[in-house]
Amino acid sequence: MPNLNEFLNNNKVNYSDNSTILEELSGLRPCSQCDENVDGALWDPVELTMYWNCSKNHKNSYKVN
Repeated sequence: MPNLNEFLNNNKVNYSDNSTILEELSGLRPCSQCDENVDGALWDPVELTMYWNCSKNHKNSYKVN
């Protein structure tokens, strides 16, 4: 019989290190420095920040308060 505690304890996420799990989001977002629209973004659930880059490598972000 498997040990259930082994499976239950492995699902913990350690946020103390610098590795953050980013989620992919769909939808168009405008670049803040040019007229380009970017399809998709990355969501950081720890920092509550959404990131996206246009093809000209302009970095964009939006932080939820």
